[in-house]
Amino acid sequence: MLDLWVDPDLTWRWKDADDYRRALDDHILDPKIEAPIRAEAEAVLEEIKNGSGPFGREWKDFHPEPEWPEPELPVAYAWGGSEWALAPGERLS
Repeated sequence: MLDLWVDPDLTWRWKDADDYRRALDDHILDPKIEAPIRAEAEAVLEEIKNGSGPFGREWKDFHPEPEWPEPELPVAYAWGGSEWALAPGERLS
């Protein structure tokens, strides 16, 4: 619900911050998740600042090999499936 838009030059802006705040204020989202979400947001902003993780140059210039097959999303994760997100776990680097 809280999205961060990052341009190729690594400038960034929040998207949907008002919707996120309203969902917290209206208890659509459990207020207990705000601290972990903010901590994750700070970690992502640090990666943007440092040009690390998915914001590193190697990912900006990445192009898949032409012979690689097109990936398919498992049915369980498709829109309308029984699950909408991957299970909690460590962040990918």
